[in-house]
Amino acid sequence: MKLFALGTAFILVFFSSLFALDNIYTTSTPDILGNMDMRLELTPDFGYFTGYFDSDGKREDYGTDTLSMQFYLPLKARLGIRDIAEAGIVLPFVMNKEKLGQNSLTGSGISDVWLYGKYRAMVDPVVSFHLAFKLPTGNDEPEEDALPTGEGQVDLDLGFGLRYKPDVPGPKPDVELIAGYRLKLSKKMQYSYMGVTNEYDYNPGDIISYKFRGGYELEGGTNFGVLFTGEMGISDDKWDDNTREDSRKSIAKMGVSAKAPITSNIALDGGLLFDMSGKNREAGVEIFIAGSIGFNLTK
Repeated sequence: MKLFALGTAFILVFFSSLFALDNIYTTSTPDILGNMDMRLELTPDFGYFTGYFDSDGKREDYGTDTLSMQFYLPLKARLGIRDIAEAGIVLPFVMNKEKLGQNSLTGSGISDVWLYGKYRAMVDPVVSFHLAFKLPTGNDEPEEDALPTGEGQVDLDLGFGLRYKPDVPGPKPDVELIAGYRLKLSKKMQYSYMGVTNEYDYNPGDIISYKFRGGYELEGGTNFGVLFTGEMGISDDKWDDNTREDSRKSIAKMGVSAKAPITSNIALDGGLLFDMSGKNREAGVEIFIAGSIGFNLTK
């Protein structure tokens, strides 16, 4: 029965990364913290998947015996540097579950860590550029009846951010755009056949990630808006020098979000996203709630 469950789980992994919620843009902002300002952010993110988009972009629903869930809990620490730059680290914990009839697979633990730097080139409107590295700190080779907690290879993400919020009377329009190119480096993998272990290079396809948020900021700082996030695959996966045709992974999500300051240094951010279209990715709904606290290291 485990072999059957593993085989089905492999198909699910093919259609969708087990780390569908690791889009670091979802709660990111183009803004930069002030000099020596530090902010700690905790963002519980829950994904419930009821189907998948195949390689042609057609949505297929899972049966009643299939269940796929993910809980992603990243802790982010941000530090402002000289009012023009920012450095940060994202330490995520992940829980994955795939239920297939009477069989189920789970995986939980520390996932892949992100390190990033950001530079602000303009103030009004805000224009910034970022460079981020994903380190393979999660477990990508779990036991036979478990799911991985990491992807096992390094990612490099290079992109820009734009925020436009004109100072006008009444509710202020607030528009954010973040986009970047994620280069996914290769990793070594092994498989056994008839008692012989073989090693090969697996290179996931590169993607373009994006986030667009448009809304209004009310008096007091409360902010409501519509939210679009997603990833667009621009290359197929490769096994050694062999390209797996039609393996590009894409997803487009649409939903709503809200931000609210609680005190001068504590804020909340949350949203609801629905998977609208994609290829080789699971389809469902995502809910996230972010809490943050800020302080200055020199005071």
